[in-house]
Parts: sequence; structure tokens; C-alpha cells
Amino acid sequence: MRWGFWGSGGERPALTGWKANGPTERTSQCEIREWRLSDQKTFFPLEFFIEAAPKSSGASALSRELWKATVKDTARRRVQETIDWSLLDNRRVAVTIFYFSPVEMEGDVDNIVKPILDAMITVAYPDDRMVERLLVQKFEPGMQWSFDDTTESLADALRTEAPVVYIRVDDDLSWRVL
Repeated sequence: MRWGFWGSGGERPALTGWKANGPTERTSQCEIREWRLSDQKTFFPLEFFIEAAPKSSGASALSRELWKATVKDTARRRVQETIDWSLLDNRRVAVTIFYFSPVEMEGDVDNIVKPILDAMITVAYPDDRMVERLLVQKFEPGMQWSFDDTTESLADALRTEAPVVYIRVDDDLSWRVL
């Protein structure tokens, strides 16, 4: 059974609740168990990539909404692959967006951010105000760049023909210690 708390309006979620696990082999009754926030499995870091050029905040409304739906659906599928159920709370997150472009990018890289952040509301965080740190980088042909350490998802994105947008949402805020 998939379920979770989808926060809204900046409300803090309840720290305890109940989850029905369904009938067991010995009984036809549902087993109910109490869960606590400390029991919460996390789907962070949430990583995925999309094989498409991002749409900027200046794109047509239809194009922008289709792009946001693609980002939301891809993020939601990745969450479902990662964890059975999740609890969204008001934890601060960091977001990384890498755009690997097959040609020199037209427009400013900052214009691709807002549609992506908005698309992940109710999937990765209850509100985009929870995004505390943002790293955005474009990689265009002719640029010299390399990665010392990659995750499996980033490595897959790097092996994919451009255009590719790689997105990572993480609740590790250890960077706060300078």
C-alpha cells in the first residue's frame, strides 16, 4: 500500500501516525503499526535525468506546463522506484541542476530553474521555499570540464546523448559547515 503525507501551506506534518499493512497469512485482519518520523525512510538523494532540452520561464505557457509535467512525472516515478512510501516534511534541501546542451544555449541558464523547482513541489518537497541551496550549471560543446566523482545516476546522464537535464535533490546540508 502506497501512501504518505503531502504537506501544504508550510504546515509541519504530524510526527506520528498509523499505517495499515494489509492482511497477514495468519489472519484476515489488517495489521496496524504506529510509525514515527524516526522510522521514516528517506528517498534523498533524489536523482534523475531527462533526455530533453529544458524549457525556460520565458517559454510559451503550454510548452512550460508540458515541461513541468515531464519533470514532475519523472521525479514521482523515481521516488516510487526508490521507496514504498514517503513523508514530505519541512526539511531544507539542496538542488543541483546540470544541463548538458548539444549546442550553445540560447538565453540565460537561470531561466530554466523556476519551472524545474515548481514541478517538484509535492514530489520532493512541500514548497519550493524549502530549497536552501541551488547549484545550476550548463555544459556546452567546446567547454572543458570533468567530474572527479559521480553517482550512478549522473554517470548514466553523462553517457546519454545531449540534450540532458540532470536533477538532484538532497537533504544533506553538511556544506553549512565552512
